[in-house]
Amino acid sequence: MKGIIVTRWDDKLGIVIEGKYPPTLGISEDHMMRIFTTHAMGGGEAGFLSMMVENINIASYYTGLPKEGSSQFYIALILEKDEAENPDLFEEALIETANNLIPKVKNPAFSEILKDNFFKLPQLLELSEYMRYSNIFKSERRTKALQKLSYGVCSLEELQKWLSDQFDEEILDLDNVLLPFKKNKMIKQFTITKEDNEELDCVFLVNDVFIMRSPAEKLYKMAKDGSVPEMKSIFNEYIETVEEYFKEYKLDDEDNKKIAGIMADPDLNYLVSILRENYIEKNELAERLNKSKEEIEKLINILKQNEIIQIYKKKKTKENFIFLKCDIKFPSFFPEYLIDSIRRRWMEEDIEQELALAHLELLKGVFKGEEEEAVMEIEEEEGLIIGEG
Repeated sequence: MKGIIVTRWDDKLGIVIEGKYPPTLGISEDHMMRIFTTHAMGGGEAGFLSMMVENINIASYYTGLPKEGSSQFYIALILEKDEAENPDLFEEALIETANNLIPKVKNPAFSEILKDNFFKLPQLLELSEYMRYSNIFKSERRTKALQKLSYGVCSLEELQKWLSDQFDEEILDLDNVLLPFKKNKMIKQFTITKEDNEELDCVFLVNDVFIMRSPAEKLYKMAKDGSVPEMKSIFNEYIETVEEYFKEYKLDDEDNKKIAGIMADPDLNYLVSILRENYIEKNELAERLNKSKEEIEKLINILKQNEIIQIYKKKKTKENFIFLKCDIKFPSFFPEYLIDSIRRRWMEEDIEQELALAHLELLKGVFKGEEEEAVMEIEEEEGLIIGEG
């Protein structure tokens, strides 16, 4: 990638550059205007586009055309020639980077924030299931969407309106909200044609997840077994620390959001993955992470302040050992609770029969490992046509 640019459209001034990296990035005002125009020609719909403006290869995410008085942004990556052969590879990474950047454009340190996000972007090109769960729980919009979907099937229009009401602002890009749900196969989207020929684009929750702190199983077992005699004193202290912490620990929405935000950061996520396997002497991290001491100190401080790690000093050698005090887990599970919820809503006439039957059939198929067969059965129901959206 050659660089990144964040722009905002101003009705009086036109294109306003909120930031670019590197600062010397060669892109003219005319080029920037043409990127915006390309998005606008798509009806002003939010979303990702790849394009070529003259000889510049671009991958761009646009936040959509809002109501008057609200801001609209696009975040564009200027790609190398070889990267332009597969620009869609950047879609998820760019969308998540945009979600990080846009709320911070007024931050006095935005130039540094933009630089940091640009260098982390390559690590987001192939997000793990774990990172996608983190992206759900760090976002209030996505956690609210999960809450809504946990009541049963709803149309995309209904979900979009409900979210807009919840946040008292127009939600323009529902695809952005639902992206990690789709990637982690938590939802299914279908267009259902009902008996009255009304078509509904619907979303069905088929797998659920929650976030929690948990003892680091491997480390805790190692400490309990006393398998490293020279670490006995530190192991005993570590066991006491962990047990005392989890005696008081309770799930909390604010804490969940905070730790999800930490785990969505690729550098912090990688450091936790190292510590999940074993404790480590602090000075060894520079080689493992390929980062400066200052950068490593910053990562350590974030994890320590949020009670994810604990540092113990060995008295004889003065070595500092970093232990994972809390692991962060995302247990996923089949949403069996939805069966009763859907039946109850059906009896209370809070959900249409066709949608209730479709969701129950789909859940049955997912539970039995026969999802494709369930979709075929739904298609064959009289008066109901279903096609994946």
